[in-house]
Amino acid sequence: LAGWFSMIIAIALFGVIGFALSFVMLTTFLIVVLDRRPVWLALGVGIGLAVIFHLIFVVALEVSLPAAPWGF
Repeated sequence: LAGWFSMIIAIALFGVIGFALSFVMLTTFLIVVLDRRPVWLALGVGIGLAVIFHLIFVVALEVSLPAAPWGF
């Protein structure tokens, strides 16, 4: 149930804080709370996955993802 609520919150935050930051927060939350891993590991995985998503969708496929007001 926590996973579903966290995804709903992340989707709601896409327009406010952008895809990258909301995805990092979602991934970090899911890994720390549901998988019970250390925060530093969860942040590393979240940032790494956000970078990979950016490289695949924005750079390679030229698809725009929701950006934060400050540009990323």
